[in-house]
Amino acid sequence: MKKKALGALASLVVTLLMFSLPILAVGAIVAVPVQAVSDFFNGIQEFVFGDGSSSADELVMLIQMTTSNKENQTKIKETYSGKLTKNGVTVPEHWVVVVQLLSGIEFEAMTSDEIERIVDSALVGTYNKESKETTYELAEIEVFTNNIKKISPYNAKLEKIPSSVLAKLITKVGSIDSGSNLPQEIIDKYKGKLLYPFSSYYPVGDSVGTYYPNGKPETHNGLDIKAPCGTPVYAMDDGIVTTVEANNHWRGNYIIWTNGDMEFRYLHFRDPLTLNLGEMVTKGQYIGSVGNTGYSFGCHLHLEVHVDGVVIDPLTVLEVDDKSGR
Repeated sequence: MKKKALGALASLVVTLLMFSLPILAVGAIVAVPVQAVSDFFNGIQEFVFGDGSSSADELVMLIQMTTSNKENQTKIKETYSGKLTKNGVTVPEHWVVVVQLLSGIEFEAMTSDEIERIVDSALVGTYNKESKETTYELAEIEVFTNNIKKISPYNAKLEKIPSSVLAKLITKVGSIDSGSNLPQEIIDKYKGKLLYPFSSYYPVGDSVGTYYPNGKPETHNGLDIKAPCGTPVYAMDDGIVTTVEANNHWRGNYIIWTNGDMEFRYLHFRDPLTLNLGEMVTKGQYIGSVGNTGYSFGCHLHLEVHVDGVVIDPLTVLEVDDKSGR
């Protein structure tokens, strides 16, 4: 199947799967059962990941969009709250939710027994002969995906998806925040102390949540600051570069760095960046210039802030009304 066709079909199927809503077809409202839609995934031998692949990114985006929906956030909290910790180990929420969604099981249908099966699949026990005790830790994600494919009812839906591919999909989806808040100590530590990334104030566009760039709902994990193309961009804080990439299909030319507490992501630069992996970034340092590369609809800086893998609203810690600039 060609990438474009797979992307279109995956988008349609996942949209139906995630929202479980009626669709408009040939002028009539047709209810599509989640179970029937999820059968599509039985026939998928592999997803294509990496540069140039839009189908996997589209699928990930749709899953993220679904899990960020307020109604679904409530369902996730009601379904999994207090049930993902066992033997002192907590299983990441997104591991469980992605398995559930790809298995075609609605939130209301998840039983405590089925949740426990997922949790057990994600734990690895080590027996100590001297103490005669078993200690547990979180399994490597590919070990988890291999385990879950052997357990009912998930095996019937996931068996044809390679464990490595399922692991990459879960990793790309990333953390799901169903009610956690940014720790107050982080807010107190950085509120008003992070640098506004420009020397002048510019209008703020879309922030974290769902937005409609093409008239269709999509997940938006950052804050858009509408500065003209070519405008210099500066580092919000000190840190170490963890990712630099050029000409990414979605992010364009972008950089990711961390100060230890938070991870900062600047997207859509006009030109490839000259910084390197592992290089130190200094607060106020010139990073690059605003562009319109990747999945972008105009000159702007897309700014993301992550804490412990969870996307937060940059407005929580950044005072964008501070016109003092650098």
